[in-house]
Amino acid sequence: MARRVLHTDSEYGILQSSPVYLALREAIITGMFSPGARLIEEDIAAQLGTSRTPVREALRLLAAHSGLVEIVANKGAVVHQLTQRQLVEVSETRICLEKGSADLYCESGVDQEALLTQLGQIAAESRLVAVRDDPDSPGIRKLNAEFHLTVVALADNSMMVELYRQILDKLWFAWNYAPIDMNRFNATDAQHEELIDVLRKRDCASALAILDRHSRILVDGVRGQLSRVSQRTGLADLYARIRDDYSPLAKEVMPRDASH
Repeated sequence: MARRVLHTDSEYGILQSSPVYLALREAIITGMFSPGARLIEEDIAAQLGTSRTPVREALRLLAAHSGLVEIVANKGAVVHQLTQRQLVEVSETRICLEKGSADLYCESGVDQEALLTQLGQIAAESRLVAVRDDPDSPGIRKLNAEFHLTVVALADNSMMVELYRQILDKLWFAWNYAPIDMNRFNATDAQHEELIDVLRKRDCASALAILDRHSRILVDGVRGQLSRVSQRTGLADLYARIRDDYSPLAKEVMPRDASH
């Protein structure tokens, strides 16, 4: 089954062909730049081997559309620093959308077997990546985002999917504040499997209870750790990968081959 690139910027047209924008966005949401870090155009352009113009435009758009960047007087562009309250709020918004989607699916009677199968495939792939790489790797976080976006897609409600897309960047921020060790991964993986099982049975009460417990893992992790170490090395490699591999980019943010 074909994989689709997980991005939240498909609505911005030309950005689909802007590897500078995509590289900076991914560097920020995966913790390569820490909250509050200055984003110096000259330094970034030198790392990427580009002129300052595409870097400046990417920073402007990141500030205008995603809120990942702030333009501060006499300082320039900096990575937006979410407060603890904002991090908790985005986590709470996420769980409201997921629980609402699960409720709609369970009550609708719509056949979503393809998406349920997809959820199982994502969970299985996550286990392989966790063992092969690291449970705290960007790959696991992307698969986790894909899993939960697919849960929302079960509702067959395009507005709910779009709303979830809009908070994905901030969810990435929240996930960076809650590092994943193997124990936490095993706990969330078990909940993913349990959730798939009860969704197949359309057991709404159990699904909502699991999603509630699941969200608490993230919220507790966010509250327990409010800073990450900045790691600027690797930006050039990230840019090269995006430049080479993300063309043509997916036209929509959708989980795998889901059509909802």
